[in-house]
Amino acid sequence: KVNRRLLPEPGSDEAQTGFTPPRNNLERRLAGIWAGVLGVAAERVGIDDNFFHLGGHSLKGTILISRIHQEMSVKLQLVDLFASPTIRKMARLLNEAEDNSFKPIPEAIAMDYYPLSPAQKRLYILQRMNPSGTTYNIPAIVWLEGETGKEKMEAVFNKLVRRHEMLRTSFAVKDGTPVQLIHQEATLTIVYREADGDDPGDGEKIARYWQSFIKPFDLAIAPLMRVEMVKFEAARHLLMVDMHHIISDAVSMEILIREFQTLHRGDELLSPEIQYRDFTQWQQEQFQSEDYLRQEEYWLRQFQGEFEALDLPQDFPRPAVKSGRGDTAHRELGPGLLASLETLCRETNTTKYQLLLAVYFVLLSRYSGQRDIIVGSPLSGRRHPQLEQVLGVFVNMAAMRGRLAGGARFLEFLEQVKQTAISAFDHQDYPFERLVTKLELQGEAGRNPVFDVGFLLNAIDIESDSAGALKITPVGTVNKVSRFDLLLAASESPGRLGLNLEFSTDLFRPASAERILDHYLEILQQIIDNPRIPVDDIDISSRLEAAAGLENENEIQFGF
Repeated sequence: KVNRRLLPEPGSDEAQTGFTPPRNNLERRLAGIWAGVLGVAAERVGIDDNFFHLGGHSLKGTILISRIHQEMSVKLQLVDLFASPTIRKMARLLNEAEDNSFKPIPEAIAMDYYPLSPAQKRLYILQRMNPSGTTYNIPAIVWLEGETGKEKMEAVFNKLVRRHEMLRTSFAVKDGTPVQLIHQEATLTIVYREADGDDPGDGEKIARYWQSFIKPFDLAIAPLMRVEMVKFEAARHLLMVDMHHIISDAVSMEILIREFQTLHRGDELLSPEIQYRDFTQWQQEQFQSEDYLRQEEYWLRQFQGEFEALDLPQDFPRPAVKSGRGDTAHRELGPGLLASLETLCRETNTTKYQLLLAVYFVLLSRYSGQRDIIVGSPLSGRRHPQLEQVLGVFVNMAAMRGRLAGGARFLEFLEQVKQTAISAFDHQDYPFERLVTKLELQGEAGRNPVFDVGFLLNAIDIESDSAGALKITPVGTVNKVSRFDLLLAASESPGRLGLNLEFSTDLFRPASAERILDHYLEILQQIIDNPRIPVDDIDISSRLEAAAGLENENEIQFGF
């Protein structure tokens, strides 16, 4: 039910059809870079193909721009890619651009210990405040089908430990400052056991294995990773991996899985160009550069003046100290709704991330009655091409601010969110922790600084390794933690889009979280039906139950 009038005019660049191959050396070089980022054959990339229609998104766009800088000495911004999303247009842009020589990250000076990145400092402090907590564990669980065993798995994982300094890093305090210590040797021992009796590995029993596996980490002891295998049959194992966030992030987990597959089938890997310590020393120097000062100015400008905390209806009063306890509600978009969503993205020249974030802003505004909403969103923080394959915590939280003006139509608001997201991606090197310090925010009991709700789109896939005859299948297991009041995580894989709402059980009942997701889908459907709908006309028909701290469970009717 997408409005056909959103389609481009006939004859426009966006309306071109057919396949036109690259015609000159610049276009062929661009096609090769595009193909490497998108994971397709260069012969499939025509000069009028839209990057985002070929499977590109903001994260891949960031990688594309960094590789163009490395190979062509021209530094583009993500906003340039959205304005010139075809090779034909990008080639014109590059021909007119000034040279900006690529500078590699130098090797760090050898020292007894190394500084922490701002993200590591925050995680170190949070873990020290709650040493028995598992809020900042990053676990993964998969089925392994194929020939393997404890000895082979230990050999593979210890190759990874030797390869990545982050897996041989512990943390300590020197002269009152937390630092990272890199050890020459560290050994990972896999816990290996047989499944209980004739356990078929159903969801309930897997959850029990999972719950007993997740434990706190001692940051003073490396490696900050543990692995456990449960054997069900000769060629079928449950593999559980857990890492602390201070040495890893979602992209790091993807790197580990890909390298694990390569090593397990007996192939070798090229030595890493740099390690995380090289990044942290380089980052300290970058804090004085013109680019970082420009990014700082951008973020401070976004938060000039007053902004208020999001006031959502809750089931329980906010505790003075966040416990980190949480749960997750889940929904899947039906095939029809997903197809309509993808069509609307194409017609509005937006990504799924931008459209789904705009819908989230609308939902939060309807619940809170506020028109100025701030949502935290994790960005990869890997804009330098040498950081693409480095293990460590690079993810940076970006504070996305959405202002829903009275009388605005959704398409107008979507364009605002699109530009906000593009600018945030282009300024993602500036650490959120430094923004909080610069804003001189006063802490409030039980709250995070700047925002208490988050949004992310996870497009990382785990693929089976057919060459190594080891099939890897993710297991959907909920980790019972929540770092925010609410975190909406969209999970994308070919042909499907899932929505996971991680919620604080200190504030919300499971039934409330389920209803929030239903409202989100209700809003999304209204927008699909009429993208030009005035934001104030978007209706939520059902109700949110909130105890509001009362012992009796009263239903509160909100005037949505």
